[in-house]
Amino acid sequence: MRRTVLLLISAALSVVLLSGGSGTTFREAQAITAKPNFVFILADDMRKDDLTYMPKTRSLLEDKGITFSNAYVSNPLCCPSRATIMRGQYAHNTGVWDNVNGTDGGWQGYRSNNGNNENDNIATRLHKAGYRTALIGKYLNEYANTTYKPPGWDKWFATFTFDYFNYDVNDNGTIKHFGTTDSAYLTDVLRKQTQSFIDPSGAVAKSKPFFAYVTPIAPHNPANAAPRDLHTYDGEKVTRLDSFNEADVSEKPPWIKSLPILTRAQIADIDKRHERIGWRPCKLSMTWWRGSPTSSSPAGSCLTLT
Repeated sequence: MRRTVLLLISAALSVVLLSGGSGTTFREAQAITAKPNFVFILADDMRKDDLTYMPKTRSLLEDKGITFSNAYVSNPLCCPSRATIMRGQYAHNTGVWDNVNGTDGGWQGYRSNNGNNENDNIATRLHKAGYRTALIGKYLNEYANTTYKPPGWDKWFATFTFDYFNYDVNDNGTIKHFGTTDSAYLTDVLRKQTQSFIDPSGAVAKSKPFFAYVTPIAPHNPANAAPRDLHTYDGEKVTRLDSFNEADVSEKPPWIKSLPILTRAQIADIDKRHERIGWRPCKLSMTWWRGSPTSSSPAGSCLTLT
């Protein structure tokens, strides 16, 4: 199987392949084929310090790959960032400035940019270059309740809402419903869909390189755990940084100054949410999200990429 390059939050595909960063020797870089496989995993609303709960991610990806110690974003909203991932452009070129549907936001804004965005992007270009392509998970904000499938995608398994149970998806142009059983847990479903698409034993997988854009909603609110993980992090509390409920905010912007001090009840709610998202929201790749060290499911049941 072609060497698989596993990406987290980076669209700099060529940099990952060609850079001589930590953990990647020049000889290893030379061994990468002309058309490597790509698995691009995009988490939703995940904080940097969430990696504390992800030792396998750090061991399998950070220690053996490249880490970008600094990151800058021109428009730190969901839909503008996703549009940039697809197009490699700033918001003033993609036409997507916010998350709400309109001429300059959401999926509608993305589509209304003279048709450029959906007709010319990373998926269409890789598809033309001979790649099998797949989007598995969230596409863009406000993409919902439609059988529409954008060009350039061989596999299209797109979610519509932030529901972890009882939700619909667009499965290659057909609406399919998943209920409330344990097996319907969204991130598990996405994992299985990804495994099926990659399937290194399949004839197609061996004959063509692939690009898998895997975009679960975890750990975005409501951050529902799989039943097996409900009590994995009971009692976990939010890290109390110096800025947490800071009393003296005299040097802060006006909108910060106008905020009241958090009450005990509000702090308890914050801790409860942190506890709720402290469980492993996904085991898409080598049990690569939170809670993997306490998982009862072995890494072998997840994606094994070589």
